[in-house]
Amino acid sequence: MLICVGGKQSNLMVTPGIDGAELMDDLKPSPTIRLNSSLLLSGNLQQSRSLEWIMYKPR
Repeated sequence: MLICVGGKQSNLMVTPGIDGAELMDDLKPSPTIRLNSSLLLSGNLQQSRSLEWIMYKPR
């Protein structure tokens, strides 16, 4: 699937680091938490609370 971003075609659905790639604030323990895209895309887990982690799972 190709999408148009800034007049250029791209096959990226979501770009890491932008607001559209973030979890909704209602799903986060704190609205100030941001996803660490480089950590998640490298296959690591990101801790969000003492017993909660975020994982990226590509489809």
